[in-house]
Amino acid sequence: EPYAVVRLGTGSRLIDTPVAHIVTSYPKVYVESVDSSNDAIEKARKRGILYNHWAMKLVRTNPQPYRLFAKFELARGEGWLQVVNNPKLKEAENEDELPIILRVLDPLIVFGSPLEQDGIPECVVKKYSRDYMAIHALYPFWSNPKERGSGKTLRNVEWIEYWDKDVRYFSADGERLTGITKTGRRYTDGPEENVLK
Repeated sequence: EPYAVVRLGTGSRLIDTPVAHIVTSYPKVYVESVDSSNDAIEKARKRGILYNHWAMKLVRTNPQPYRLFAKFELARGEGWLQVVNNPKLKEAENEDELPIILRVLDPLIVFGSPLEQDGIPECVVKKYSRDYMAIHALYPFWSNPKERGSGKTLRNVEWIEYWDKDVRYFSADGERLTGITKTGRRYTDGPEENVLK
């Protein structure tokens, strides 16, 4: 975005000052081996090298995800990271391209299940507003049931996502968008299988 929001005053300094003291420029990823054999330790070491390489690449992105996560953690009381597959990844084209996209989510739009294991909730619901053109670009078969952008209604669409380890579900203005192929309007019964698991 070409504009940056600048907040002045005591409230902003209460968050910005400790965030500036949290070291986010040199992240470290530690990988534990699954057992004590030499082979498992070597595999963990190689994964650690790869993940630390990815972590340093993320430092150079804008906005810097680690600093943004720390700011959300301090300002809102919790922070959320979403790791998704990079749909633009083509191994032959660019070796420096990361296979994942790290999204730092505003905690006000994320609703996680209180049931969790190792800090990962059993299921997550995201609810927020998106521009109707962004929905059309990703889902050209979307029927735009509330005629967004026609001058009669607002441009923003109510977007809902549901994720768990087995399924994912997306809807825009109440219309289900998962379980439909781009070539036709094939609906499946219930949410589609989570292909990113």
